[in-house]
Amino acid sequence: MLNRSQDFSAANFDDRTVILCDQCEKEYHVGCLRESGLCDLKELPKDKWFCCNECHKIYVALQNFASSGPEAIPASVLAALATKHAERGLSDSYRNDIRWRILNGKSRYPEHLLLLSRAAAIFRERFDPIVAKTGRDLIPVMVYG
Repeated sequence: MLNRSQDFSAANFDDRTVILCDQCEKEYHVGCLRESGLCDLKELPKDKWFCCNECHKIYVALQNFASSGPEAIPASVLAALATKHAERGLSDSYRNDIRWRILNGKSRYPEHLLLLSRAAAIFRERFDPIVAKTGRDLIPVMVYG
């Protein structure tokens, strides 16, 4: 949830208050939500807030993926990788047990932080810098969300 009004305070929660969906990050004025009949908020939600059921379902599904362990890449995908490698004359010495995992960039589990740090390092090594006009490096923003 975010409010961009400079005169906002929790005590002055009103129709001008702007909140963000915790999944899609679309902005909504509380007054517009009230007028459209989508939601009648009386105060800032204490937990997550979603603009619709679909965003809530997506959030729950992603959280379930993030909390599960590494998933094996299906054999059919591994076979396609092997074919591509053979077509390009690359060694077929890659691992046959490639795994994937969705991580939450806000996770504080040490093993997650290590994996996220490795991902950021791979992006920096393999791609040209991604820098915003402000000079901010966007790779950590992308990796850590």
